[in-house]
Amino acid sequence: MTQTGGSLTLEQLLDEGLANSKSDFQTEVLTAARESGEISEADWKEGNNLRLQCLQEKGFDAELLYEGAEVYLQTDADPGAASPDEGDSELQAADLDCYEKTSAFINEAYSLINGGQSSVDPDEMQRAVLQCLIDRELVPADTTYEEFVADLEQNEGKQYSPQSTEANDPVAACWMENS
Repeated sequence: MTQTGGSLTLEQLLDEGLANSKSDFQTEVLTAARESGEISEADWKEGNNLRLQCLQEKGFDAELLYEGAEVYLQTDADPGAASPDEGDSELQAADLDCYEKTSAFINEAYSLINGGQSSVDPDEMQRAVLQCLIDRELVPADTTYEEFVADLEQNEGKQYSPQSTEANDPVAACWMENS
């Protein structure tokens, strides 16, 4: 495969995944995928089930929704949180932690292999999300890409990340439309 339009090839995605793997499971699945060019549906679903189990162990109620070669996690905010924002922030942090050590890179590679879609370059996707947020007046028009990324990386994305998985969340809609 070759790189076109800022998209990652399967080889690049697998290399990045192996370089950033946070579990033996990820390493095993991604290594096998590099050798075979495939990720089995069983491995893909196991990675997502491990993510779900991780979230449940952290006290969050969640379920998996599969749509073709894509998987979505539907969650409820922590009912014990002092405020809705606190619950969302805790959920996002927990989900990111669980995702990074279970199904990260596996989901993207599985989708690329089985969905027939090219993987979107993360930088390109984040720029598109920022533009969507600006166009819909959800963030100030003078928000720079650097400020956006800094918030995502250092501030748990409180300002710019989806607050729910609901379709009526305008921030979530920008992420879904551009990922």
